[in-house]
Amino acid sequence: MEQAMIGKFISACRKEKGLTQSNLGEAVGYDQSRVAKWESGKLEPNAETLKKLAVFFGVTSDYLIGLEDD
Repeated sequence: MEQAMIGKFISACRKEKGLTQSNLGEAVGYDQSRVAKWESGKLEPNAETLKKLAVFFGVTSDYLIGLEDD
C-alpha cells in the first residue's frame, strides 16, 4: 500500500473522532510531528503502531492500509 494512502486513512479516522494530530499522538504514544508525517506520507507507521491505531479507532489494520472497506 502506498504510504500516502495509509496517511489518508489515518487522517480520516482522526478527523471522524474530532481529534487533533496532537490528541491522536498522545493517545498512541507519539508526538504531533510523527502523526503529521504519517498523514503526509513522509513516514509509514510500523506494524505495532498500526495495531495501536487500529485498536484506538476501532477498525482493523487492514482497513487502515486500505485492504478493507469497513
